[in-house]
Amino acid sequence: MIKFDAVNKRFPNGTTAVRDLSLTVPEGGIAVLVGSSGCGRTTTPRMINRMVEPASGTIRLGDKNKKDPEDVAHDWAKQHGLVKKGS
Repeated sequence: MIKFDAVNKRFPNGTTAVRDLSLTVPEGGIAVLVGSSGCGRTTTPRMINRMVEPASGTIRLGDKNKKDPEDVAHDWAKQHGLVKKGS
């Protein structure tokens, strides 16, 4: 399971990429992010694998909080994949 709870991401230049995202994808589920340029389609999965840190809120993978230092990105990457647009 992947769970976003009130997740926000604002970049240093002031751009808000993700605002108050709450979403649960059950184990074995598939999520597709669709929207216009700048809506957070790329930033959202990058926050899951910690390429980008959320400004606030929590992201949980199963029972692990992605902010916990012992929960490193490669653990998630071993079990999941990301497919970018145009791939």
